[in-house]
Amino acid sequence: MTLQVEDFDLGSMLGDLEAMFRVLAHNKGISLEVAMAPDVPRWIRTDAQKLRQVLGNLLANAVKFTEQGGVALRVGVTTATPQEGPSGGEAGKNLLFEVEDTGPGIPKEAQKTIFSHFEQLDAGSRAGGTGLGLAIAKAYAELMGGGIEVQSSLGRGSVFRVSVPLTEGVPGKERDAGHVFRPARLRPGQDKRRILVVDDNEANREILVRLLEEAGFVVREAGDGRLACSLYEQWKPHLVLLDMIMPEMDGFGVLAHIRNADGAAAAPVIAVTASVLLSEKERVLAAGAVGFLKKPYKAEELFELVRRHLGVDFEEADTAEHAADQPARSRQAIDPDHLARLPADILSSLRSAALSLDMEALREGLGRLGPDHADVARGLLELVDGFRFEELQGLLQERDVA
Repeated sequence: MTLQVEDFDLGSMLGDLEAMFRVLAHNKGISLEVAMAPDVPRWIRTDAQKLRQVLGNLLANAVKFTEQGGVALRVGVTTATPQEGPSGGEAGKNLLFEVEDTGPGIPKEAQKTIFSHFEQLDAGSRAGGTGLGLAIAKAYAELMGGGIEVQSSLGRGSVFRVSVPLTEGVPGKERDAGHVFRPARLRPGQDKRRILVVDDNEANREILVRLLEEAGFVVREAGDGRLACSLYEQWKPHLVLLDMIMPEMDGFGVLAHIRNADGAAAAPVIAVTASVLLSEKERVLAAGAVGFLKKPYKAEELFELVRRHLGVDFEEADTAEHAADQPARSRQAIDPDHLARLPADILSSLRSAALSLDMEALREGLGRLGPDHADVARGLLELVDGFRFEELQGLLQERDVA
């Protein structure tokens, strides 16, 4: 194995992973949260493909084995220990990725061998199908100069920690134009909608204001809670985007003021926060917010929340057409008629593995397909390696009932 080191946008990678697993988590009735600490550089330099596969494997396992509660992916910066090398990354720093779940947990004796090839666990804890993926994750983490460990107890869930040396990257090298989201615009003929942006960080406000104004909204901004309350009463916005952590009067104070002022008729408030804690999310919603926009966010997430709570309709952005074509190309590479001719037992096992997010069972099933099905196997394997489980499930289910 060799490293393919490159500069890439870590925030975009995390957003892509969250988007891939969000629907799967929602379908199981569990939460999925992703958070990047403020001191984590957006652009880093390492092997992007291997890091993505490590995190994707961990998330796939976490979602697969969690039936209640949720899964969280947190990213922070730590100081490298002597065991991690003499210097770690730049200035002796490491990136620390934590994937935490509220699943059944892993027995203590199994934690010693869980990263071994083909290791499987007894029923009642994490059952089968994790060994090879975790062995690969361990090999990739070590190849990148880091490591992986697990902390778990039965009945209380698990935390997998991956560390890699931190080296900041040069912005702009990884993403091509097809990955840049251009804000959609409001469809013509709709009433003008006023949105109040509240954040004590000027840069954060600038980003939100620009996105919303380019989309056709009328926007005003406030840099503190007291000004936000004043503008709310004078300007009567249709929607408020509210940072929860501010000096003097924080977001909770602003929420209380809005509720006291207008009660049930108050404009909807979307909380903007970097917190990944489920308890914090519940506290924000209990205080009166109608939605939760997590930093770092993607423009698509912002506009989806705005659409949902204002009832507006958007025109598709030009770039979205390119993005929408990406999965379509994989689907086009798989001949539906050929897919329907796969051996019934293999097709059934592939469908079951896709529904349970069992990557190893998927790869094993695809490996059983002979040379006559090589094109189909390659197309499906592309979806597996890209963690595009929702699309894979749809393809296999469609063929299974055809």
